[in-house]
Amino acid sequence: MNRLVQKAFTLIELLVVIAVIGILSGLIVVSMSGVTNKATIAKGQIFNNSLRSSLMLNLIAEYKLDGNASDSWSNHTTGTISEAASYSSCVQGSCYSFDGSNDYIELPDSPDIRMVTGGTISAWIYPKSLGESSAARIIDKSINMWGGSGYAFSLGPDNKFYFTVDQTDVTGNYTWSSNNAIKLNQWSLATASFNLSGRKLYINGIELTDTGGSVGIIPPNTVGVVTIGNRTNNTDRTFDGYIDEIRFYNTAIPAYQIREQYYSGLNNLLANKQIDMNEYINNIKSIAKK
Repeated sequence: MNRLVQKAFTLIELLVVIAVIGILSGLIVVSMSGVTNKATIAKGQIFNNSLRSSLMLNLIAEYKLDGNASDSWSNHTTGTISEAASYSSCVQGSCYSFDGSNDYIELPDSPDIRMVTGGTISAWIYPKSLGESSAARIIDKSINMWGGSGYAFSLGPDNKFYFTVDQTDVTGNYTWSSNNAIKLNQWSLATASFNLSGRKLYINGIELTDTGGSVGIIPPNTVGVVTIGNRTNNTDRTFDGYIDEIRFYNTAIPAYQIREQYYSGLNNLLANKQIDMNEYINNIKSIAKK
């Protein structure tokens, strides 16, 4: 069985390489001979379909936020929406808009999204400001303000990307990016991948140079809701902007799979006219250099 899985991964990785070469070749043709944008969009959609199986191998839950807070992948209990408004111009379908004041979405507790041995969390975000405070929550699972156990995904000062594991030791377990890792008024894919050996932060598929303390361990008995766009049990860490396509994985997935998710979202943004061709090409070039 292990040999079959290894072969499957090899074939998937080969398919990814072929698809990327195809897209980049298509972009060169676009720049050289003026082939229509629709042809490039079609290539992107084929690429999306070819990647789906590899992205879903370790998926626990997927919240598309298309007019509700249900899990489109598994059978987790549907979350509740408080004040946040549905918004149509998103990465995939619709998403939710948070006003930076009192909006949030609350997901019920579930053992497999407590992430007690690590995993990967990702979300597409479009921040319009830093929110109500200097640590606007994108995703938060902490029992209380201080001394709780869990994890937190935040937009911090100077547009830094913060990730926290086990808030029992607040100072020692923050990890954060350099300044301006997250840009205001544009879509970005924010990802944190972690296990007991370490953690990594990514924006748009590119690994960030981070600063922070030791690796925290989330206690197995950690309970409590997961809050989107705010801090659990509080209203002073509010997010201002749009959040879309939240995913939880049961392992620290490799960088190439995080890039696959970014490519997929980028193709959707182009197809939905959320970005133009020049921005699309520049984003492809940026990640191709890494």
